[in-house]
Amino acid sequence: MSHVIDSTGRLEIHPPTIPFADLLLQKLQIVKTKEKDIEDAMILLSEHDIGRGNKEQVKDEYIAESLANECRFHYTVSEHLEEFIDKHDLNKQDNQAASKRIDLFQETTKK
Repeated sequence: MSHVIDSTGRLEIHPPTIPFADLLLQKLQIVKTKEKDIEDAMILLSEHDIGRGNKEQVKDEYIAESLANECRFHYTVSEHLEEFIDKHDLNKQDNQAASKRIDLFQETTKK
């Protein structure tokens, strides 16, 4: 792990796993990513909206709060998001959905 993510109490929110926002942060916090990490993050962003409404969305508010106090973590996540679309070979429709969600995500997490 490159950055510490406090998952205390997060399993209870979305059993039997942690919420999608936590899964995405786990993948994006790795400084030296592997192809599998990129693939996992892109699939999450392709399949799940960014928002605050329900447990099927990647919670932008939680991620923004997680990144707000750690400049290095914010930088790592931002760099990965910018690179993911260019480096990953998803079909065009998925790539467009992920790209739009990355744009929305970046707007939400701007400092």
